[in-house]
Amino acid sequence: MLHSYQQASIGAHLKRLDEPASPLAGISRLLSGLALKDGEVRALGCFGVSSIVEFGASDPELRCVGEAGGAVMRGRILARIREGQAIGEIDPSFEAEEAAAFVLTTMMGLQVTARAGASAKNMRQLAAFTVKRLAA
Repeated sequence: MLHSYQQASIGAHLKRLDEPASPLAGISRLLSGLALKDGEVRALGCFGVSSIVEFGASDPELRCVGEAGGAVMRGRILARIREGQAIGEIDPSFEAEEAAAFVLTTMMGLQVTARAGASAKNMRQLAAFTVKRLAA
């Protein structure tokens, strides 16, 4: 169940990340897209992130699924950051791998705050703050 959920979820995340020609706009859409309008659905958070928070590394199968999904997201975010740096949209002084880890951690943090009851407005503000930090 988690595996099929993760595939659908990652597909939606990658679509938001990859659709805009602008890498920075893609990162913005990725993060702000987590701020679902429906408060009840938003409060459910992300099944994958919630599973990781609940069980951590204690469940080998869950860890494997989480690591695989994280690797896909991290790789694509890293590629978009490098694209943004190459065209002058993202600060070139940032270590691309660190910036990708920052975006991925922010993404997971937003999903946890959704579970904790954060408003869509607050989540969008945090997403915008992150994107501003990356801009050249």
